[in-house]
Amino acid sequence: MRNLLVLSFALCSLQALSQTTQAMNVTADHLKMPGPDVQNLMLGTWSITVAYPPKSGQSTGDIGRGTEIWRPGPGDRSVIEEYHERNANGETEGFGIAWWDEAAHGQRFVWCENDLPSGCYVSNEVFKWQGESLVWKEEQQSGGTTTAYSEVFRHIKQDSFEQELREGKSLNDLHRTAMITATRVPAGSSAHKAQMNSLQLAMSARREAMVKGDEQSVDSCTAAEYSQTDVYGRVQDKAIWMSEYFRPIAKLIKTGSFRWERYDEGNVQITPFENVAVVTGELSMKGVGAKISEGKWEASPASSIEGTLRFTRVWIWRDGKWMLAALHNAVPLKPEARP
Repeated sequence: MRNLLVLSFALCSLQALSQTTQAMNVTADHLKMPGPDVQNLMLGTWSITVAYPPKSGQSTGDIGRGTEIWRPGPGDRSVIEEYHERNANGETEGFGIAWWDEAAHGQRFVWCENDLPSGCYVSNEVFKWQGESLVWKEEQQSGGTTTAYSEVFRHIKQDSFEQELREGKSLNDLHRTAMITATRVPAGSSAHKAQMNSLQLAMSARREAMVKGDEQSVDSCTAAEYSQTDVYGRVQDKAIWMSEYFRPIAKLIKTGSFRWERYDEGNVQITPFENVAVVTGELSMKGVGAKISEGKWEASPASSIEGTLRFTRVWIWRDGKWMLAALHNAVPLKPEARP
């Protein structure tokens, strides 16, 4: 069973955490299921970033992005989750419901997903609260093989949480398969929620296109008015950026002269406005096989480029899709160089 499915199992149960403040535009009802007060913090819409470790033979892992929506079930005695994620393997759509199992003293759940062979899965074990952390552990049998899974939700706050997923041959021999961070999306209209979900997909698609050197995809998600300020303070419009920066590196990628070994975005924060979103974060990158000479890429088998950039990006909603309109990159100063 693939890692993302296990992730979705736990997210279904974590849906039991409900938001109680009117400032977040949700009801003040408390779930009628046993649990600590912290379980009433997380009803609403969340922007998620999922970090997958490298697979065997790979130097870098994948980054998935998406949206979760959690709401109470009938009578506040169950919770319902809608899930959408996009990563290098494609898109996953899921729907689940979790409820209190009195005999097992925990939350049992059923999860349905578009790429699950059986369609839906009912948990054998239940999620249980350990202090203010929600924990699930289970061993599953398939074709004579035993696979163990574990998920832990921790650092649960009103606007964020962390989740660690592990997998192995037994519950005593587990390794991390994914780490998820979630950031609350301010409540709003259903149209706004759909826009935020679409933005996550657009951001993920652009990152993938940048790594693969996909000129057509990068061009289509970049606004005609695009303006970029690079780390040297040089300002480029779309035509100049495409011709002087992206097309040359895209050609090197396609010919195999250059490859990105790492191109990971972290600490991403999204601030939405009406039809506009400001996105800040860090880009950690490492590429081999080329260098930049006088602002332009050229093949250089013995060269590599590595570093971390801080970025601010402005996305605009136009004609039913998100487009990148502006970008500002900066290289953080070393401590000794800071004023």
